Amino acid sequence: MIPDRTQKHAAFSLAVLLALIVAGHAGNAVAQTPVKLPSGDPCTVVPLSDVQRAFPGAKPGARERRLEKDGITECTWKDGSGVIVFAAQEFYGNDSAMDESRSFGQALAGSNTGNARNVRYEILTGVGLGNEAVAFVEANDSKRGIVTEGAMLTLHRGQRTLWLTSPALATRDRAAALKTFEALGRIAAKRLN
Repeated sequence: MIPDRTQKHAAFSLAVLLALIVAGHAGNAVAQTPVKLPSGDPCTVVPLSDVQRAFPGAKPGARERRLEKDGITECTWKDGSGVIVFAAQEFYGNDSAMDESRSFGQALAGSNTGNARNVRYEILTGVGLGNEAVAFVEANDSKRGIVTEGAMLTLHRGQRTLWLTSPALATRDRAAALKTFEALGRIAAKRLN
């Protein structure tokens, strides 16, 4: 069981990552007139049974509407104590999965942009989108300059992008976390067909 302060830190890390996502794309979304919002329920990107397989005890996803004015749909799944364990966001954009991932991977190095090169990006070819499925999973590591933990999978096809994020995966074994992202990514990629 994870101590309560670790869960709060993980929730804070996800909040920081999600805030950076919004800050990074709000300008693009605001520049578009009108903002095009992806159709469908973001909570159906990954079925609850698959979320629970990856995150036992996860409750049904809840749609968050706070980003819809910026053209981003969002769903969060929480554990029994109310801590977010998984989130899915969808929007329209032109950047590749690698560009998107690098934008947010830089945040893991804090203000030292030189340390951003230490974030390890993985192209997940098993997701079925080739080089358009990129993940990073990083725990805090002061020796490498990683000051904020984070775990994110970016899927991109055409004009559509999906972000899958999880503070829970950032605290797991990296190889196992990447396998989890690959499994969830195969499911979520169907949304982009």
